Amino acid sequence: MLALQRSSGGVMKVATIDDCHLAYWVAIAENLTPFVVGKLCATVETTVGSTPIFKDAKCVGHSYDPHLNWAQGGPLLEKYAVALYPYLDGNGWYGHACNGRGTRMEGSAPLLAAMRSIVATRYGKDVSDTDMRTFLTQPLPLARALRT
Repeated sequence: MLALQRSSGGVMKVATIDDCHLAYWVAIAENLTPFVVGKLCATVETTVGSTPIFKDAKCVGHSYDPHLNWAQGGPLLEKYAVALYPYLDGNGWYGHACNGRGTRMEGSAPLLAAMRSIVATRYGKDVSDTDMRTFLTQPLPLARALRT
């Protein structure tokens, strides 16, 4: 796992985000309602390949990890016309959204590179680290109200 590189002003470099942070920003790009559950990203909405997340025997959301889950991330490759190609040494991948007109990003796996490219093409090479919301204890209507 790469360490997050933070810039001044409360932003994160898209080139280094992964895990929950990356899933969160892809969910925003997909017009979903993401929230953080511990170190995982979840959405209010059910998506292909998601599993329910329970708290106190009540479903509070659904898993979302398009950078790891081909059922979730695979369709986004076509939607955003992401070109993928391996490093010449075979130790990583480039992802380039919008048929090569978007922002090229790198990653250790194809989905990681692709999701970074989608986020960077849509929001720029830096994203805010203060926009992520943690509200597992809040009711789902509040999650919908906080949707960006």
